[in-house]
Amino acid sequence: MMRLTMAALVLGVLFGLPTGARAQWAIPDGVKTVSVGGYPLAYQETGSGEPVVLVHGSLGDYRIWYAQAPTYSKDYRVLSLSLRHYYPERWNGVADDFSIAQHAADVAALIQRLNLGPVHLLGHSRGGAVVLTVAKEHPELIKTLILEDASGMEGLLPETPGTKAMAGEVKGLVARLRENRPRATRRRPARNSPTV
Repeated sequence: MMRLTMAALVLGVLFGLPTGARAQWAIPDGVKTVSVGGYPLAYQETGSGEPVVLVHGSLGDYRIWYAQAPTYSKDYRVLSLSLRHYYPERWNGVADDFSIAQHAADVAALIQRLNLGPVHLLGHSRGGAVVLTVAKEHPELIKTLILEDASGMEGLLPETPGTKAMAGEVKGLVARLRENRPRATRRRPARNSPTV
């Protein structure tokens, strides 16, 4: 048994085969993980052919593609992933690695680690900002870039008084959200529980 395990490890290293990172949370059946920067990035894979990587938006995860993946997988190798700190992880919101830049680095690392590139890269909503960043930082990994109701295009606009005003408005909204977050997440103790 030890020889078989060692042989698999050596083959994985020699041929660059992906190895699943150990998640500290349950990984659903049919979901794989690949270690990117020490983080177990979860993804589902179906079909064969040219790779298509699907990147969800803020309110989704790999499951958001349940209706599209079967159709796409008739002609393509489809990988629908969950970005860092999305399901199946139950994230507590505490970390400094939740950003467009980190998510883009993770997507690029997944493409490289699984030896996929160049890929058809599709981003929905916030995922659009992620894939735009991947394309900017790693154009060699992209065959086609597909933006579906993408956000994050503001940085591509020329700097004008209107775009500066829009950027200021967005920063103000984000600041208000951060300011209100502590109030919204405070929990009241149950009637019979001790106060902490």
